[in-house]
Amino acid sequence: VGDEHKDTRNTAWDLVGHLKKSAKYEMAEAVCLRLLELERKILGDQHESTLETVGSLRQCLKKQGKHAAIEYLDRTVFKSLRKFNYIGHDETLQAASRLMGTFFENGKDSKAEKFLRRLL
Repeated sequence: VGDEHKDTRNTAWDLVGHLKKSAKYEMAEAVCLRLLELERKILGDQHESTLETVGSLRQCLKKQGKHAAIEYLDRTVFKSLRKFNYIGHDETLQAASRLMGTFFENGKDSKAEKFLRRLL
């Protein structure tokens, strides 16, 4: 069937869920990264499935304490969504909120404040 086929991607998504339930976050992260690569190529950055995979990857990273990777992921998603959506779009606002929360969680309060000021 091939990597790009929807059934293959759905099977990968199921595998990620199983790995997360088994607390195998490093393995789930690897599958998420491959799945994300395929979804971005096939569906684009703003597609619902792509954004769900980003959320799953974010959970895996958080469980592993990979805060810098989460911040990078949040920045990438926000920039991508902002490029295609206006700032008032729901997905863009959610991405902005996640990024600001990541700044706060990483002790970067001044960065979060500057980011918020730019949004307003």
